[in-house]
Amino acid sequence: VAIGNRVATVCGGGVLTLPIAFASASIIPSTVMMIISAIITDFAMYILCSCARRTGGKSYGDVTRIAFGLKAEIAVTVLLFVFLIFVIVAYMVLVKDIWTPLIMHIWPFLKSWCVDFWGIDPDHSKLPSDIFLVSFIICSLPLLFKKDLYALRHTCYVGFVSLILLILAIMQRSYELNCVSDVGIFGKKVKWYSNDINDLIYAFPIISLSFFSIYNV
Repeated sequence: VAIGNRVATVCGGGVLTLPIAFASASIIPSTVMMIISAIITDFAMYILCSCARRTGGKSYGDVTRIAFGLKAEIAVTVLLFVFLIFVIVAYMVLVKDIWTPLIMHIWPFLKSWCVDFWGIDPDHSKLPSDIFLVSFIICSLPLLFKKDLYALRHTCYVGFVSLILLILAIMQRSYELNCVSDVGIFGKKVKWYSNDINDLIYAFPIISLSFFSIYNV
């Protein structure tokens, strides 16, 4: 269960944003940044586990208090709180942007209902996506009152399925473009290397945070 949840955390929703990072920073720099991020993540988790074993702490706060005192524990707790709040915000935006168009596609009558009863076009209005986000938050509220992550141990399979679907979709789209509709497009349009430093600055946080699972160790 622990291994499954760690892998699911690494290969979670953040992985779904990797294609846009590769499209921006090109293949070679993005691959290098992925390797660097994996090494940093692995080393950081090793350090955290070593500190926990040596101090007997079971959380960031425990390890920090034993090593540096109460004030350091409070500072780390505040930093974690702020960081996780922004993580939640990022995931809520990601959920809204991914699921709203998908729901409209699966149930077309919802789009017609928005136009007929509300006079709102979902393609040009944020109101339907905001309503979905509020509904999603309300439905997920009971899970927020769980005492630990053990109750959510089976959610790791959702992450695996999402990752597999993304890989299959990319493979299918690549096959269609290169072998069916536009043969040879791979050699013409793929960005192997980008000279724009802004592209690298834009892609690095996406890639590094895609594998960021240290806060769940």
